[in-house]
Amino acid sequence: MTDPPLLVYTDASFWVANKRGRGEGVDECANPHRDLRGALGAVVYDPRDRSYRTAWATPPWTLLLASWRLDRKTYIAELEALAALAVYGTYPSLFAGRRVQHFIDNSVALSAYVHGYSGKQELAKTVNVFYLQMVSLRASVYFDYVPSKANIADLPSRGEHERTRRELHGLRQRGSAPDTLAIPSIAQWTAPLESWVVRHEFQHLTFTA
Repeated sequence: MTDPPLLVYTDASFWVANKRGRGEGVDECANPHRDLRGALGAVVYDPRDRSYRTAWATPPWTLLLASWRLDRKTYIAELEALAALAVYGTYPSLFAGRRVQHFIDNSVALSAYVHGYSGKQELAKTVNVFYLQMVSLRASVYFDYVPSKANIADLPSRGEHERTRRELHGLRQRGSAPDTLAIPSIAQWTAPLESWVVRHEFQHLTFTA
């Protein structure tokens, strides 16, 4: 019998600190990106055993801005796409050989993944890496939109981990809840794209329930 698909919800939050009332006395000559804030979140539900995993991370801004454009007023779409990529590297053994229904509440990031392309360089690289990673995992992913208020990953992306546990009460919790999302390192981002094809190539052979 074919396993039911994993359900994945990912989300990101983003804001600029000095625009939330903390900008008094800010030196306008200082690094304009020092006040960037945000977080990535993910919730993965496995219907085979009614278990869930949650993960989150804060964006490594120094790494990201080394290759992202510096003139963006917001990086929410880029962060949403990064969260969607990172969850698969966080739980490769779980995703190996599985079907997945992945829900995202950001239309820009969702469109990039659905079409496999984006005119924004930052999104295009993330999407390319994602699909190469899926080849490695031999996973089949179907993306769909979910309204923000119905996206359970909104909670871990804002650090509301206790509320996440309350909302998922009755389901079996796996991992450390939250786990740490595996955001690609500088070495991984700058490596040849082909390296992503073999990164998890043996996961489908070692997967256990």
